[in-house]
Amino acid sequence: MYARFNDKDSLLVCLHERFCEQALATADMALDPARWEGASIADIFYTTTPFLVHTYHHKRGLIRAFIVHCSSDNQFAERASRVGRAISEKLIELLMARRDEIKHPDPVVAVDFGLRTTFDVLDQETLYADFQRTKIKLSREQLAEELSRAFLSYLGVEIPADWEGCPT
Repeated sequence: MYARFNDKDSLLVCLHERFCEQALATADMALDPARWEGASIADIFYTTTPFLVHTYHHKRGLIRAFIVHCSSDNQFAERASRVGRAISEKLIELLMARRDEIKHPDPVVAVDFGLRTTFDVLDQETLYADFQRTKIKLSREQLAEELSRAFLSYLGVEIPADWEGCPT
């Protein structure tokens, strides 16, 4: 390892660069507006949230290391912020194209804040997965469902009557 990297921080930077490239490529494909033509905000969020929860869980150790490293390396944190903003902007574009579904008095702020809340919960789950602050432990599927409900409710988006939760 030390033949290729000066230290473990160099390895982490390389892994982060690769992770960011893959995250952006995945977001470009998954959030392509043509893919979501005719879909509602609920459809979009019910599909993307379980994927995000799965990704955060599956890559927990790596994402945890990235989050921790951001607190001590400004350049690393800026790259992470750029990627996060790029992905959020794609989601915002998709959701704002369906602005008429949003009943919140300020749809732009609501979508931004709702996404921030969703990503912050996922970050917290990643950092403190073994530390339970509340009584009920949610499965990944339940976490995705509750995040979707919270986001849609905050926006004032109607949850379909026949909805039985997020797809697994």
